[in-house]
Parts: sequence; C-alpha cells; structure tokens
Amino acid sequence: FGIIAGGTGKEYGYNPVLKGDNDGVVLVANTRLPGANDFLRLNASHSFIMHKQQVIDATLRFLRTGRFAESDDQTSISPADGQ
Repeated sequence: FGIIAGGTGKEYGYNPVLKGDNDGVVLVANTRLPGANDFLRLNASHSFIMHKQQVIDATLRFLRTGRFAESDDQTSISPADGQ
C-alpha cells in the first residue's frame, strides 16, 4: 500500500493548532504506517486533496507500478520525513 498525505512541507501546516506539518486535520507524521511501499506528501488541504490531478495521476501510477514517482526515483518513506 502507499500513503498520500497533505501538508505544507514546512514545520507548520494548515492548522496552527496542530504542532507540525498537517493538512488542516491530520499531522503528516501521523500518516506513517509500517509496511508502506511508498509515501507522497503534497501541498494540499485535507478536504480537497483527492481532487488534485497530481493525486489522481500518482494513484494510477502506484496501481500500475507500486510507486508514486514518475521515474525510477523512489519516494522516501523514512519515518522522519514530513515531520
């Protein structure tokens, strides 16, 4: 399985009440699950991430190849990323 998370890519997110990068509802750090094949963080809010063309394209690519990235570049899935 793969994980797509929304956030700002900075130390703070859309919701200032949440400590850390977040999509307005969920902390990026909390989206990490053991066993994930890939991870993608996009600059997107929780409510609208599924409508982004980049998410749609990455999902279709993941279903075909098992990776979100277009090339052989593997997206990092280390636990420290996105925090």
